[in-house]
Amino acid sequence: MKTSTQNIIPVFFTFNNNYAFPAQIAVYSLLKYADKRYFYKLYVLHDGLTGENQSKILKTVRPFAANASLEFINVEEFHQNSDWEQIKNKCHFSKEIFNKLIADVIFPQYDRIICSDVDVVFKGDISKSFYVNQDANYLVEGIRSVFRNTGKVWENANYTPVEKNILSKGIGAGYIILNIRKLRTGGGEMMRAYYKKHLENLIYPEQDVINICCYPNIGYLPCSCMVCAGFYSIKTTPDIFNSDLENAESLFIESLKNPVQLHYAGYDKPWNSLFCKKWFAWFREVNDAGLTGEYLRKLPYYLFQRRKHYNLLRFIGKMKKKKSKSK
Repeated sequence: MKTSTQNIIPVFFTFNNNYAFPAQIAVYSLLKYADKRYFYKLYVLHDGLTGENQSKILKTVRPFAANASLEFINVEEFHQNSDWEQIKNKCHFSKEIFNKLIADVIFPQYDRIICSDVDVVFKGDISKSFYVNQDANYLVEGIRSVFRNTGKVWENANYTPVEKNILSKGIGAGYIILNIRKLRTGGGEMMRAYYKKHLENLIYPEQDVINICCYPNIGYLPCSCMVCAGFYSIKTTPDIFNSDLENAESLFIESLKNPVQLHYAGYDKPWNSLFCKKWFAWFREVNDAGLTGEYLRKLPYYLFQRRKHYNLLRFIGKMKKKKSKSK
């Protein structure tokens, strides 16, 4: 297949060795539904991904070689100056999220690029999202929440009132399109400078930086481009939807019916919890990829890690309660 800049869709992921297996499933499902009219150039930005894990992910891509390729890019030098340890609210994030803020430096050959998390499974083709706002001058595009009161997350955060207002109208960072041509004119530097200056205040580290620094040049993608698995547990009533977003309720209902991507946000992941919402949607792709045996071998480790992490969170929670009672 002959490729040109017109039919190339670049996509990058950023994760560590702990997410290597979920990354295989994310990549496999993305390419399974890929439109054959396009060539998908995939990249993994990493800091120390093992050769074994790289080989496994490359093997996942091999059946789709006619319209896809994969390249690994080690960005260790950027992590040396990221000051990740100073971020207090790491939650379940890893330092690899910083890589979303250096795309303008890493990919000089592109004008726009998609970035996706790997705690996801794709149920449809992503090419339509890439061309939704192709001619617009947005710095970044993503999915805005359809729910009201999303700003509560940042109510007690150390942000200015203006920043909190921006964040309440912002986009999620799990699936975004970066206009790196425009970011190269100063937007990228601005994001990295803000990140460095406000390390101790960040709640959703890269997401908050992207929203604050790119506002108001933010474009919105269809809600179906990224649907959180937890949404399928929500009991919908008209009062929970964002009144600022036209047809929010109908958009939400339609996105549940036809998601392009299911995002397993939070601590419960389909590989470490058999009771995770929409678990079977993820496992179906594991099976289709021929990786059921590997998943079953890894399952005890994932369950152990989740239990250990959960116990640590409970311990920290108890310590905080004791501390607040002693004041």
